[in-house]
Amino acid sequence: MTDAEAAEYVARTGAFVDAFLGLLEAVGRANTNVSQQLARIATSIDAVDIIDLCNLETVNDLSGGVILDLIKARLTRAADYADGTAFFAEFQPAADKARRQRQRECERLWKRVADLVVCARQYAGAIDHAQRSQSASDPGGNAASRVKGGGA
Repeated sequence: MTDAEAAEYVARTGAFVDAFLGLLEAVGRANTNVSQQLARIATSIDAVDIIDLCNLETVNDLSGGVILDLIKARLTRAADYADGTAFFAEFQPAADKARRQRQRECERLWKRVADLVVCARQYAGAIDHAQRSQSASDPGGNAASRVKGGGA
């Protein structure tokens, strides 16, 4: 990953975390019964592994915001989470599944690329063989001139 790609991931993950914190605030205002729980989650979000947050952001982006919708639904249920790590651990299976699917897709694409490389090499070998065969059958290079009608 290049520095530019890493910076993009960090920026996107930061926006995801900001959206998440906005959800916490909105749900807390709407349901004061969960405000202490939400405060625990918000104050411990720094303990959540940044890679996990990046993966969730990527899945959220690819799914058109479904992860944030699920988070909002989960927050409004008022389940008792000890902290941000416990809260986000619940979403890890979804992120893992999406990552495995992307990995399988990448592996299939690489297999296709490898197959295309093999075909391209075979094609190049066939062209090379045909050119060598033509040169061997016409050492003086007169075949082209005979075809055009100018031969001896």
